[in-house]
Amino acid sequence: MSLKHAILGFLNMRPFSGYELYKLFNGSVNNYWSATHTQIYKALSELARVKMVEIELVHQETNPDKKVYHLKQSGKAELQNWLETPLDLAPVRDKFLVQFSFSDSLDDKDIICNIESYIEKINEKMDVIKAGHYSEYLKYAHSNREKFLWEKTLEHGIRSYENELHWLRDCLSELKQLSAGTEES
Repeated sequence: MSLKHAILGFLNMRPFSGYELYKLFNGSVNNYWSATHTQIYKALSELARVKMVEIELVHQETNPDKKVYHLKQSGKAELQNWLETPLDLAPVRDKFLVQFSFSDSLDDKDIICNIESYIEKINEKMDVIKAGHYSEYLKYAHSNREKFLWEKTLEHGIRSYENELHWLRDCLSELKQLSAGTEES
């Protein structure tokens, strides 16, 4: 997936400003795709350059004028083409697993600390997801089916984190047992 396709998908829902798109990324899809302000604005500029979106300048009384991006027919066609194209399995890039796999040079307590810290971060992320902030973005869904797809995507994120937490807790338990066995020897 590319950032441009995610942006085209959002703009297919309705026109948004760059800032609104950034908020959407942070509030809806950031459990599986993240983007910075800079990346979003760069992608929007490229989409405008290739005429997949058009820019409407909206005058604001108390704030600077804002750019609202509208999806053009060529952008809809690109999005549709991408949606119809079967995707390959995404490459796995997991910083934690790389660090974890090379942690043999650390003391058990340091590995345990890293695992516990990572568990805490996942729990914080789960708290944010379960707090329901994501559901506010479901109002942009055009249909019950689109709402269903977004809800199932969110469910996937929750289940992925739950699975990772289960694995991490198993690792933690087994490492503590291994560590206790080493101390007894």
